[in-house]
Amino acid sequence: MGRHVYVIGKDITVPRFKNYGTFWYKNESKAFCFLVKHVKGKSKKVCVREAPAKKPKITHKITEDYLVLKAPRESVYRVYPLIPEGIPSPFPLLTFKKEAKLRRRYEPYTVGIAEELNPPYETEPLLLEVPKKPYPVPEPPSHGGYIIYKNKLILYWFHEKPEDLLGFHIYKNKERITEKPVKQTTYTEENPSLPALYEIKAVNKFMKESKPLPINVYPETPQP
Repeated sequence: MGRHVYVIGKDITVPRFKNYGTFWYKNESKAFCFLVKHVKGKSKKVCVREAPAKKPKITHKITEDYLVLKAPRESVYRVYPLIPEGIPSPFPLLTFKKEAKLRRRYEPYTVGIAEELNPPYETEPLLLEVPKKPYPVPEPPSHGGYIIYKNKLILYWFHEKPEDLLGFHIYKNKERITEKPVKQTTYTEENPSLPALYEIKAVNKFMKESKPLPINVYPETPQP
């Protein structure tokens, strides 16, 4: 794969290559030869030609869920994940001939895309970042209201899937009054002396807040 030279096999050692557990690796753009040694004592000499410098010309577009890849001509293309050191893994995520889709995740990730030449040779990989998918916004609460009991204001509301949430934030006159999301679907505080606008927002595991559920409170007039 371009300047990336891999040896894959069990019970072998490859001098002057780095062992990554499931494969041996060397970064070399010039033609060279090396030995593959088997633990039982057998050795094999392997020579590789100068690395091809060209990269595949892949265009791409971003959709809501995917990075869509399109090649200029039909060929064999492979998409490789990168290992932590930024080296393409020799084990492809997928193979395609003309078009492919890479699913977006909630964190960006980079892949290497190489075109097959004469096997086992491939082009230098084109590195592309798959942009992160925006975190989802939860559905807002509904059916909110309040009661006043013993000079306490009790807000209440409903949510279809509270188990999918961290909880709810409460706002009073546009200022948040909850330090952390509350789990319950009620909230109690002192009865305000003046009319106030309360807003309830659902909060998911990504700390994204929903659209607000407004509850207008008129302390002098208990809600029917």
